[in-house]
Amino acid sequence: MKQAGLKQADFWAPTWKEIQYNGHFWALPYTADPNFGFFWNKQLFAAAGIKQAPTTFDEMNRMAQELTVVKNGNIQQVGLLPWNVYGAANSMVTWGWMFGGSFFDQATNKVTANDPRIVAALEWMVSYAKKYDITKFSSFIAPYGGTQNLQLGQVFGLGKMAMQPLGPWEIPVIKQYNPSMQYGINKLPTYKSVPASSWVGGWCVGIPKGAKNPAAAWEFIKWICASDDGTTKAGNAVLDFPGYKSSSFFKGKLPGSLEQFYPILESTQHQRPVTPAEDYYMGQVTNEVSNALYGKKTPKQALTDVTKNVQSYLDGVLKK
Repeated sequence: MKQAGLKQADFWAPTWKEIQYNGHFWALPYTADPNFGFFWNKQLFAAAGIKQAPTTFDEMNRMAQELTVVKNGNIQQVGLLPWNVYGAANSMVTWGWMFGGSFFDQATNKVTANDPRIVAALEWMVSYAKKYDITKFSSFIAPYGGTQNLQLGQVFGLGKMAMQPLGPWEIPVIKQYNPSMQYGINKLPTYKSVPASSWVGGWCVGIPKGAKNPAAAWEFIKWICASDDGTTKAGNAVLDFPGYKSSSFFKGKLPGSLEQFYPILESTQHQRPVTPAEDYYMGQVTNEVSNALYGKKTPKQALTDVTKNVQSYLDGVLKK
């Protein structure tokens, strides 16, 4: 990194943080997904007498219920699917950060999934699930791939969902199912006094231990992740933002739908916890969010169990 002259200012802040652990760099950021754009169906909003997208959490929560349509006990249209933001783990971190929570203390390697603000976010998700009966939601989404393979862009494009956090990759899907659809893409609403922010997903590229030609691998990684030529070609090829903020990719007209997502990328502040237990952590979140949504545990107990289980696992990994 030093020899290549790469520095913090060259990368989006969350992508710079996500490549470091325990005082070392482990990869370079390849893409930076701004998670997420807040899509809203202008036609469904107008039909409900709502003129603008929500800008605050309270507005979003109220509108979500106004835009949920139930007939004969069955859901015909959803205002929002809080626990289906690309899986339970992504949903939990999205809302948890919106509420101002922190999932991990990087300095002390302490898991903080039971942060009261994250508990409050899950309590909201559970209240929404209880009000409409989560099993009814399951029946509603079954034709679109169900819980595991839910096609969010299809549901939104068909006019069955009024608003939802979605990624830019859904725009071609929406166009496929509803070419004339009128919709907007905004930043996520804000919760109380918590600053507006989102988080970065995407991909990183590293060199595996034992690689036969690490010098050549590094040259390739520098080109595709931290050069004007490589990042511009890659960004145009995959229609995604480079993690390399200094790329000339950002100086011209952005391709496709990325122009609408650029302000969201600029405001990102978070990345997944950087820890050797991250995969286990997200698996635990997935399991325990489900337990809370289906009434098997309280939100506080579910997230306390995540904290205990992941901390124990992480401590074991660190001892090795």
